[in-house]
Amino acid sequence: MTEVLPQSEYGRLALSLSIAAFFQTCISGPLVATSLRFFSISTLKKEQNSFFSTIKTILIFLIASYSATALAVVSISFIFDLDKIYALSIFFALVTGIDSVYSGIQTAKRSRVIASFHQGLGVFFRFSIGFLVVNLYGGGAYGALIGYILAGCGILISQMYFLKEILYSNSKQSKINQEMLLYGSKFAIFGFFSWLQSSADRWSINYFLSIEDVGSYSVVYQLGYYPMILLSSTLMQFIYPIIMQESSSKETKLQSLVKIDKYAFNFFLICLVAVILGELFHPFLFKILTASTFRESSKFLSVILFASGLFSVAQILSLRLELMMNVTLLAKIKIINSIIGALIIIAITPLKGLSGVVYGTLTTSILYLISIFYFSRRLDEGVAKD
Repeated sequence: MTEVLPQSEYGRLALSLSIAAFFQTCISGPLVATSLRFFSISTLKKEQNSFFSTIKTILIFLIASYSATALAVVSISFIFDLDKIYALSIFFALVTGIDSVYSGIQTAKRSRVIASFHQGLGVFFRFSIGFLVVNLYGGGAYGALIGYILAGCGILISQMYFLKEILYSNSKQSKINQEMLLYGSKFAIFGFFSWLQSSADRWSINYFLSIEDVGSYSVVYQLGYYPMILLSSTLMQFIYPIIMQESSSKETKLQSLVKIDKYAFNFFLICLVAVILGELFHPFLFKILTASTFRESSKFLSVILFASGLFSVAQILSLRLELMMNVTLLAKIKIINSIIGALIIIAITPLKGLSGVVYGTLTTSILYLISIFYFSRRLDEGVAKD
């Protein structure tokens, strides 16, 4: 995308995607977590129809509420002469949010090949179609986002073909409906604070520096942060259903905790390799992957890789808290860490510029990993005594 979008337009695209991320982390993210957790529960209780019916009802509500919100944003944009791309980003959040719910259920069903296929294809189509729309029809950040939405719609149609149960489910009242909503609401609370932390960097750069700096930072963030997060998310989707289903007794729960530790350690080793490679080859990578105007930020690649790697390790270890059904503690850790991270970024941006944002992101990841590691170990003592 850097070949067809100047820094300012790439910055606009990054800010609009941060708006979409708000809906993804606060709404569709919690819904995915709930789907992963309650699919196996509904299967054991023989209430799958109720599960799919609840998901269907929620998705219909999302479509209506997202559309109404987008129309309201458009109206406000006209009245106050604001950038209307943010309304478009809400539709992108809707399409990708529904798609992520389908992928989550496919993962819970252990149809992980289908889920991974759609995730990989979604990333490829998003950037390919976005590039084609901008290259052929122009439109800058608008054109790129329209391409992203078209790609998401194509993937969603395929998802609906492979998972027809949601579409054809019948409404049926069940206790599991209320349990799902209660469980998901906890994730929604710290989802907001996670979004606050993850978006504070771009909005701080936009406010204290410039929209061009947002574009430069977003490129190194995309090349360094997202790949590690995508890799760890894929790993967690594979291991989450297995671990949850195998933890029915004290003995199997302890074994699952050990497995989680092994996954986290192995991912840390992958992180170290990625950091070393990023430090050695960042000029070459940016030369072949980005336009010349974005290459100055390549020096931050290894730091961003390390930050995302440590965050991913912490996310894997957080499965320990979910396994012990201590979602409240996990929410508190994420909320406090997100607030501290956002404050660090906001405070350091006007003082140190882009380098301050990058190292502030690394500091936040380190604090998050330390917190998750400490509290999960304290809970181990309780499991061992039970």
